[in-house]
Amino acid sequence: PCVNTLTFGYYCPENSTALTPCAEYHYCPTVTEQYQCNGTFYCPAGSIVEATCPAGFWCNTTDNTQHLCSVGDFCTTGTSGGAPDCPLGRFCPDTSQAIPCGAGKYCPLR
Repeated sequence: PCVNTLTFGYYCPENSTALTPCAEYHYCPTVTEQYQCNGTFYCPAGSIVEATCPAGFWCNTTDNTQHLCSVGDFCTTGTSGGAPDCPLGRFCPDTSQAIPCGAGKYCPLR
């Protein structure tokens, strides 16, 4: 069995005596468990919990990867499955804000 089992972000593989860092796209809530991260969450190496995809990014639900949103995208916390365009009738000064267009103003989709 592994020693120092109070180390967070590591797990002890079966039949091992050494702790291993929790792999990227996985999370390790205890030293005896390593789970694949759900695609709507982001799990960098050493994660102990699944983290919500942060604002300004979108997380791929197929391969559990995190992607930076581009100008004209609107990516709030938890965006997954692709980066949606800035909503019609809104202006997106960055990838996590959608500000309503003023009366008489034109705001293109991207």
